[in-house]
Amino acid sequence: MKLGEVLEKYRWATRMTERELAVAIGISYSTLNRIEHGKTMDGETLSRILVWLLSEEAQREPAD
Repeated sequence: MKLGEVLEKYRWATRMTERELAVAIGISYSTLNRIEHGKTMDGETLSRILVWLLSEEAQREPAD
């Protein structure tokens, strides 16, 4: 699964808009939109997304 697909799936599961998710990650709406549509991104954007994903993962409840 591509990163854009992961972000879109998360966004739909949490009922967030692209703008809300972009703000949460710390990137622009247009950047998130391009990523979700399979476009490339720069290293800083990738870094912001990875940091956000890791912090989201750390906040999840452990599975029983």
